[in-house]
Amino acid sequence: MSTLQVENLIGPTSGSNANKVIIPSGQTLHAPGHVIQVVEANFVSNNVTSSTSFVATDITASITPTSSSSKILVSVTTGVDTNSSTRVIQLTLYRNNTTNLMARAGSSVDYIGYATNNAGRLMCPITVNYTDSPNTTSSVTYTLYHKSAGSYQTEVPGTFQTQQITLQEIAQ
Repeated sequence: MSTLQVENLIGPTSGSNANKVIIPSGQTLHAPGHVIQVVEANFVSNNVTSSTSFVATDITASITPTSSSSKILVSVTTGVDTNSSTRVIQLTLYRNNTTNLMARAGSSVDYIGYATNNAGRLMCPITVNYTDSPNTTSSVTYTLYHKSAGSYQTEVPGTFQTQQITLQEIAQ
């Protein structure tokens, strides 16, 4: 094996590939910190629950990492609705519908975000971001889950807005 050492790579200045450095098919460029792939899904559905255990929403997407060392940046944009005053809705992310990414051993906190309002009904947008290290090259599914902090109805609404989940594979 040999090593080619260069200070700069510069593509041609004209033609159909002007100012491009092309990696041939079947070859890969490893550049830590760069986005390798992006998966995006949009939804417009309501997810209503009165459960005090986490239940899945329709907001879900899958990605197949190209390297087991990659990190996955999960971003969810949605809305929440407490449906009345003095209610709390809690949100979390699950990997493959089995692993609550927010659950910590020895801790009662098992959610990434929540919304509450003591003065009246609360309806607001919310964004959830989380960086995961799934350590696999098999397909991984991320899903937003929610629960009511009491036995009352709360919801992750998509009636008035588009909900979105974006998964980005980041090279390490």
